[in-house]
Amino acid sequence: MLEAWLRCGGEPALIEDALVPWVSVHGTVAHAQLLYKAWLASGGDPRLVQDAIGRWLFAHGVHRDARFVLVAWLIAGGDYELFRSHVLAWLAVHAEDPDALLVLRAWLERGGERRAVAGPLIRWLDVHAQREDAGLLCAQWLVRGGSVAAIEAAVARWLDVHGHRAKASLLYEAWLAHGGSVGAVRAPVRRWLSERGDTVEASFVLKAWLRAGGEHEAVRGRVARWLALHGERACASFVLSAWLLNGGERRLVAETVRRWLALHGRTPAARYVSWGWRSGDGAVGA
Repeated sequence: MLEAWLRCGGEPALIEDALVPWVSVHGTVAHAQLLYKAWLASGGDPRLVQDAIGRWLFAHGVHRDARFVLVAWLIAGGDYELFRSHVLAWLAVHAEDPDALLVLRAWLERGGERRAVAGPLIRWLDVHAQREDAGLLCAQWLVRGGSVAAIEAAVARWLDVHGHRAKASLLYEAWLAHGGSVGAVRAPVRRWLSERGDTVEASFVLKAWLRAGGEHEAVRGRVARWLALHGERACASFVLSAWLLNGGERRLVAETVRRWLALHGRTPAARYVSWGWRSGDGAVGA
């Protein structure tokens, strides 16, 4: 009944007085995981159930269904160190399970130590690298400072299948911004830009490409077209500053810079656009 209340949108605070005695008596039964998951997902205070969850995990922590409790705990903002050993024990047994993705992503998103899950993450990617959602896991790993070399093969496999998809931009940006080589993604990035280069989101790929030292000529036409379409948007600062601060020719963006500064010259981003322009000779309006 408590679980049903929560799943129907009931306020967690209204059942606190019933929850605590129930979990003290029944908290280690297998199906208690449904209540823990519902409580955490509905915004209930993790501290009220942390002791009960600890006892439940001691009894059922390596069972496949424990993933629901572990993920719910991490997503709800519970102390990730509190159940660190249970997370790692579960992954040691289930690293190749498709749903291990949920545990790995929740752990990384919550700020858990990346080295602790490096082995299970690589094992999971060895089996599932070509799943569509594997791309986001790779991006998370890179953003959290994970080794490029550890997932390079998995990234190549993923891009072979999904490199043209819209969401591939997240992986391209993470790869280029966190030490991945330009050469490893040159062909798929150019393909992606040929299909999606007119989208607003292409600004992130263009920015990352330029900041990573990618060849200007490879994206020159794309930069010019993107700015023609979106050059007055606030986010155009990403493309303008990346182009100018990484050796791009000023003549290509001169008119766009003037228009953009007229519209956004008082924003914090304007300093980077102006700085990029001044890194060459002359000044805006020259």
